[in-house]
Formats: sequence, C-alpha cells, structure tokens
Amino acid sequence: MKNKKLDYLRPCDIDFESDEWSELNLEIQNIKKGDIFYECERGCNYQLTALTDSRQSSDGWMCLVKDKNGKIHEVYIAENINYRGPNFYREPIYTVKDQEKGIVYLID
Repeated sequence: MKNKKLDYLRPCDIDFESDEWSELNLEIQNIKKGDIFYECERGCNYQLTALTDSRQSSDGWMCLVKDKNGKIHEVYIAENINYRGPNFYREPIYTVKDQEKGIVYLID
C-alpha cells in the first residue's frame, strides 16, 4: 500500500475573521472560481479548489473542483434534496493531536 503525504494546518495558520461557527459554512451557490474550501465529513478535511464559479442548472447547482491530488470532480447538489448534502466550509473543522506538532487540522 502506497503511503500518502499528510498535510497539516495549525490553528494559528487559519486566518478566519469570525468566532461564529455558522459563518464557516459555505453554500455551493456562493463558490467562486479560485476559492479554496473544505469538504469536512466523518473527521476528515478534504481541500478543494474551485475551477469554475458555481452555476445553477434546471434542478440544482454545480461546480467543477480539483482536490489536493489534482483530480477533477464535478460537484452537484439538487435543489430538492431531503438531506444536508456535502458539508462545505471556508476552513477545515476537524482537528487531531499530533505527537510532534500538537493540535492540527489534518488535510486530506
């Protein structure tokens, strides 16, 4: 099994200007080309870069993104979904305790 490189951010490296947790949430319709944001799910922070502005389709929103490994994905969220959908945030939200670095955000 190939070991992948782990990336970290320290809390002091995060430059978010608000203490309000709800302001970290990012809706797909607000994503602009060049934005770096995170999909945070089940303890993982996945870093994504928007390759296009989000655009509305006939039944939802879509956007092209690139993950930190360079793989391109199309993100699509239907307007009439019954669940929350992807958890997009302006900053990573899950921390881990690293023996050498202390408390860090692990970026996948």
